[in-house]
Amino acid sequence: MVSGLEPSLNGCEKAAQRQTVWDLPGFSAVGTFTFELCAVAPDNIHKTVYYLNVLVKPKYSVKLFNIHLGGHKLEPAFDPEVQQYIVHVDGSVKEVQLELEAEDPEATMRVSADKETIGFDNLTTMVQMHDNNKLEVGEPPQWSREVSIELESADGERTMTYMVDVKQQVSNYSYLKNLSMGNTKCKMDPPQFILNHTQYKCVFWWTETKAPEIIATMETR
Repeated sequence: MVSGLEPSLNGCEKAAQRQTVWDLPGFSAVGTFTFELCAVAPDNIHKTVYYLNVLVKPKYSVKLFNIHLGGHKLEPAFDPEVQQYIVHVDGSVKEVQLELEAEDPEATMRVSADKETIGFDNLTTMVQMHDNNKLEVGEPPQWSREVSIELESADGERTMTYMVDVKQQVSNYSYLKNLSMGNTKCKMDPPQFILNHTQYKCVFWWTETKAPEIIATMETR
C-alpha cells in the first residue's frame, strides 16, 4: 500500500492484490512530496517500506510572448519558436522603440544593441541606429543594427536568444551626376560627362599642372 495520498490512508494495510496502481493527486504547490510504499509479506507480519520523493518544480519558460518595434513589420511574423527576424525601416529613422513581453514574468531579458538593457516580464527600450552623418574619412555608412534579445530562466538553468536585424531602406542607385577635372588644364575624352559611360581620359602637361583636380558629384535618388 502507499501512504501520503491522504492523511487517513495507512500505507501498511495489506493490499488486496499483488500489483496495485495509485493515481497521484494534482499538485497545487512546488516542493518535495514524500510517499511511503509498504510491501507486506503473505504472513501479514513482515514488511518493507519504500520511500518515493516526488520533486514538483515550476515550468520556467525562456520564450518571448511578443515583440513590437514601433509599429514596423517583423519578417517573418512573430512566433515564439522563431528566433531570427528582419525589420525594414525608412533610411531617415534614427531610433526604433523595442517592446518585449516574456512568457514567464520571472525570466530575465537582456537586450544588446547600441547599449545593453536588462529587465523582467515587460521591457521597453530605444534602439539607436548608426549616425551616418558623423563618419570619418573613408569610413563606410552602416544602415543596419543587429539586436540580440537573450532570455534566462528564473532558475538560471536555461537561456534562449532571439535576433532582430533592423535595416534602413536606402537607395541602391550608384551613378554619378557629373565628373570633371575642375581647373586642370587638360582635354577630357569624352569632353562631357555621359551617364552610364565609365571610361574617361584626360591628358595634361606635368609642367603646367602637378596636382590635377577631379570633381565627382553623386546623383541622389
